[in-house]
Amino acid sequence: MTTHSAQILYDADPYVFGVISSRAHMLWTKAVGGCLESRIRYSNVLCYNNFPIPDISEKKKEQIRNCVFEVLAKREQYPERKISDLYDPDKMPPDLLEAHKQLDLAVLACYDRTEFKNDDDLLTYLFKLYEKMTEAKSA
Repeated sequence: MTTHSAQILYDADPYVFGVISSRAHMLWTKAVGGCLESRIRYSNVLCYNNFPIPDISEKKKEQIRNCVFEVLAKREQYPERKISDLYDPDKMPPDLLEAHKQLDLAVLACYDRTEFKNDDDLLTYLFKLYEKMTEAKSA
């Protein structure tokens, strides 16, 4: 049983976990969903359904899946730690951080650009893709 604020994806392919765990999706979520205190406010309508991601080839999905399984394997190496501790920027294990960097690269490889100067550059790119996506739907 879940509460009204929980978001669930039943039978989702592991690559979806990779996409929504990526830096790109986290930036998008913070920008369009906002935050409550220090917590992300997630909405399937604003964040998930409107995230601009291109069609992903099966090969790229497999690369993302492999990165997902690596992230999960790294998490399992720290059973004594809470998830909040694992993701505390001051306490995050270096191997988990590296696994997430590889995941981010795999997700960014789905776009026509993988290099961004900073998070603002990536977010600007995502909003431009969103504009194109909504123009195509309204045409």
